[in-house]
Amino acid sequence: MTEREAEDHEPYTGIGRPPLELLLLALIDGHDYEGEKNRGQRLNQAMLAIAGVKAAPGPLPNDPYERGCLIMAQAEHQDGAASFDYQWLKRQGKEVPAAPPRKRSVLDLAKLAEQQVFGSQNPQTEHANIQRLRETYTGTYQKKLKGRDGVDHRATYRYQVTEQDLVVESLERQSLKTIAHELKTMGVPFKL
Repeated sequence: MTEREAEDHEPYTGIGRPPLELLLLALIDGHDYEGEKNRGQRLNQAMLAIAGVKAAPGPLPNDPYERGCLIMAQAEHQDGAASFDYQWLKRQGKEVPAAPPRKRSVLDLAKLAEQQVFGSQNPQTEHANIQRLRETYTGTYQKKLKGRDGVDHRATYRYQVTEQDLVVESLERQSLKTIAHELKTMGVPFKL
C-alpha cells in the first residue's frame, strides 16, 4: 500500500467541522510545538486571526474520545433500530424472539468503545477511559470543564453517525488532501 493509499484508509473524525478549521488543524498538527497551548487553543488563536471568530465548539478531529463517542452513537442507533424492528414485526404478527433486543446502557456502550478505540490492558486505564467516554458522550465532562454549554452531546453524536451528509464531507476531505499535497511539495509541514 502506498503512502497516499494509506492516507485514504486512516480513521477520520472531522465530521461536521468547517473545512477552514480542518485545514488549520492540519497545519497546526504538522508543526512541532513546545508551548503550553493545546490544539484547541492554537486553533482558536488561528481562527480569531484569520476569520475573527473562535473555532466551533466540540471535540477536535482525531480525538480518540470523539471516535469512541461516534462508536457509542452508532451502537446505540443500531440498538434502537433493532428494537423498532422487533416491535414492528410483533405488531404485524410475525414470528419474533421471546425477548425483545436489549438496548445497551451508556456504560455498556462505553465499554464497547473502549475496547475498539483503546483496548487497554491495564484495568485502571480501562476504567478511566470508560468513565471519560461516558462523561463525554453524555456531556457531563464538558460541563465539568466549562460549565453548562447547552449542547445535547448525545444527540449530536447520534446526528453525526445517522444524518451527516457524507458526500459533502468526502468532497471537503478530497479538497483538503489536494491542498495537503500542494503544501507538502512546497515544504510546508502539514498533517491531515
